[in-house]
Amino acid sequence: MKINLRQFHKLATLLAIICNISYSYALPDDKNQPIDVVADTASMDNSTGTTILTGKVEIVQGSLTITADKLVVQRNQQGDIHRMTATGKPAHFSQQQLPGNPHTKAWGTKMVYSVANQTITITGNAKVQQLDDKFTGDTVVYYMDKAIVKAIGTKQRVRMVIQPKGQK
Repeated sequence: MKINLRQFHKLATLLAIICNISYSYALPDDKNQPIDVVADTASMDNSTGTTILTGKVEIVQGSLTITADKLVVQRNQQGDIHRMTATGKPAHFSQQQLPGNPHTKAWGTKMVYSVANQTITITGNAKVQQLDDKFTGDTVVYYMDKAIVKAIGTKQRVRMVIQPKGQK
């Protein structure tokens, strides 16, 4: 599907909005950084509020990085972004929470980012690494605003590797 110039400007504006969503547990200047979005294809449907990016999708803004084979962005009736769904083999999320700390990283076949809840729900070989701690399970939910990880096991048991917090 070809995108005309008007649609391209709407898509560029939408992508800027996506990446400017503030993250309360991210580096403070991430939301003020330039946004770099790369994909092989992009399509926007204003009637459904859906934008689809496919093919080696990469979004970078400051310390935030999302990579996926496909990213679907959904807007509500007011035009606000309410959900982003990244899929891949695997899809990947990374963001630095505090200066000098390692990035929090997440991997999974599917990641659903709920903007209102500030959560990323990861399924399909779900894994989150926060500092030196690792969490895996069928589903891992990362609460971005609180830097909390919740792992859920159904078919596979939850596995956590928690490093001692004392002096190293």
